[in-house]
Amino acid sequence: MKKIMALVLFVSTSIAFTACSSDDNTPVRSEMESPEGTWESSTLTYAAFDENGKPFHASPEGVEYTYDKIPFGEDPTKEETFIIEGNKATLKDIAKSNKETIVEGELINKTTIVLDNEKYHDRTIVNVTKTTMTLSYRMDLSMDKMKNAYGILTVKYLKK
Repeated sequence: MKKIMALVLFVSTSIAFTACSSDDNTPVRSEMESPEGTWESSTLTYAAFDENGKPFHASPEGVEYTYDKIPFGEDPTKEETFIIEGNKATLKDIAKSNKETIVEGELINKTTIVLDNEKYHDRTIVNVTKTTMTLSYRMDLSMDKMKNAYGILTVKYLKK
């Protein structure tokens, strides 16, 4: 009987410390690919929030647009290209009017791209695979009727 109890205790302890697979499939940063390379914009997801974090204009998950179909702004961007080499990041922005803007920046800790132009927001690297890179940034949307409103924009890029 002592042997059976010891066996039951051993088996139950083993089972108690065995974990199921995680439901969180978010890549661990150390598992992400290097962001180095040339990346061309593909889609933009846009979600807008009031000062209390309540979504307006779209669901909290946002609305996705192909990059060339972005509907807002006087002369919206139709294409963005990021070139990342070492710690140097270069953004090439082409507007619908074909006006081209080049913005230099720096890659910090492989997690953030800091751009040297106040018109362009710093980007957080969400994920990088061999073929895609996802960046996110916050944009101020404050208006007369809505103080402290903001948007979360997430851009998916494809490796060239």
